[in-house]
Amino acid sequence: MAAAFVLSLGSTSASAQEAASRAPGLVATEAVTTVTVDPATASFTVQHTYRLSNTASDETFAGFYEIFPPTALDVTASVGGVSTTAVSVPVSAGFAEWFVPFPEALTPDSSPVDVVVRWRASGLTGDPNAFDRVSEGVVSIAPYAVGRGAEAELIVEIPGDYDVVVADGYDLTTTDTGLEMLNRPPGESGPSPQAYELRAELVSFLEDQVDQRRGGNYTDDVFGDLARAIDDGSMEHEEIQGLTLLLIAAGMETTTSLLGTMVHSLATGAVTREELGDGVNLPTAAAIDEFVRFDAPAQWLARVTTKPVSLHGVELETGSRVLMIFASANRDPREFDRPDELILDRDGSRNLAFGEGIHFCIGMPLAKLEARVGMRQLLRTLPAFEMNREPTRYPSHVIRGYQNVPIRWAS
Repeated sequence: MAAAFVLSLGSTSASAQEAASRAPGLVATEAVTTVTVDPATASFTVQHTYRLSNTASDETFAGFYEIFPPTALDVTASVGGVSTTAVSVPVSAGFAEWFVPFPEALTPDSSPVDVVVRWRASGLTGDPNAFDRVSEGVVSIAPYAVGRGAEAELIVEIPGDYDVVVADGYDLTTTDTGLEMLNRPPGESGPSPQAYELRAELVSFLEDQVDQRRGGNYTDDVFGDLARAIDDGSMEHEEIQGLTLLLIAAGMETTTSLLGTMVHSLATGAVTREELGDGVNLPTAAAIDEFVRFDAPAQWLARVTTKPVSLHGVELETGSRVLMIFASANRDPREFDRPDELILDRDGSRNLAFGEGIHFCIGMPLAKLEARVGMRQLLRTLPAFEMNREPTRYPSHVIRGYQNVPIRWAS
């Protein structure tokens, strides 16, 4: 019996929405996505070809963006037959965003250009000789690559006796626990294939919660607010996924990472309970500021310049990708004395763990409140504790935190 290879392509309309928000004047036609699978090595290559046209009347494009799974390797690109170097910046949603520059800027009067983007990856789930599916994340980028106004022709090439099944939505499986969504394969910084599947299941649940509240059935919560916004036309249905996942990621991983760092510091004796504070001041505001300065839960994020910038002798053009490493800024000796030491009574309020300016984290008061409540409850239940065994950190370049901090009662 032939094995089935399932390609989960997600929503073309959602990808068009994403592309339009990034570059509304950049339109793709004649789009073809070719997926070549090697069952023997459980690997595959993906090639996207399409023709890009600048339909804007007053905008010039320096390049365009692709969104790939974090496991994408050997990304190559050519525009008009000329090779160009794609630059990757991982994003918090578990994907990597690649900027593909045009050899020459695409102006309103430029002729259309033919684009070829290739990448490869491994990690097909199941037995390589009889696998039954590929995770959603593997080829869900296909509509992003062709969603700028084009319907893509899909070609799947698999040597041997394999059936090909193309799914409109996500290939979901039942799992024992949603915590598996947080697990990462050993030695890899990206999520596991199961994580992608669970993410799709979570998105489906969140969208259903919003849909149930549409048409006047509004509730006094986030889902009700989203339903009302969609009904009054101020928000698109496709935006549910991005907004809800942002709220979950910003309100879950960061706060749990902060709590894990605080617990680890207490359990190892790096700080004492007395230093942390007491009563209503446990932990003190200064202590929380120092923890997020010393070990920022979010180590870095990316921004795009909106105008030319000169910074430390480097000239950045409009549209440049800038990697802001908060962890480095928070250890700047020009700003903090003895920056590599955890000093809970220092004034660390100038740290950049919560961002700065218009991008300052609006959830900062809630994050600090959660940290304060969490530590109080833990110390009320377990007044004295110590490490039971070595903790495990998240193998992530972005999130600085622990997967677990095993502790036990201390005498």
